[in-house]
Amino acid sequence: MIVLAVNDQHARGDGLKDLGEIGFEESGETPMNIGIRSSVAIFPDPATGMLPTGADRMAGVLEEIEHAERVGLDFFGIGEHHRAEFLDSSPVAILAAAAARTNCIRLMSAVTDLNASNPVRIFQDFATLDLISRCMSRSSPGGDLPSELFRCLACS
Repeated sequence: MIVLAVNDQHARGDGLKDLGEIGFEESGETPMNIGIRSSVAIFPDPATGMLPTGADRMAGVLEEIEHAERVGLDFFGIGEHHRAEFLDSSPVAILAAAAARTNCIRLMSAVTDLNASNPVRIFQDFATLDLISRCMSRSSPGGDLPSELFRCLACS
């Protein structure tokens, strides 16, 4: 999925500015980021009917992220799923591997399932990923939990 994201807030450390700070309010222009939000599904190849190995599929995702950076996309997001046909139960691990292979693309979770893990652990994992990626990561918390937890996780 290709996503257009409008930057309307300054997020500490990411180099983005408020719309007012860069003069877009007066000009009518809106800054945009273009990127991909993806899940790491493992399904049979439609042409051959063969199921790739998990290792091959994961290598393919990391190559996709590297390619996205080479063509100038602003971000790449990985979802979080806990079903047999998905390999993205730990997006932070995938994004950390991508951080070791990229330089400037923003790495983010497409959704972080707050119901599947301890919120403090999620915060710590993303804070560590932010260090590994040189402040190029963001989390997108989701789930059915109190809003205080969402505010806490928004700072990673």
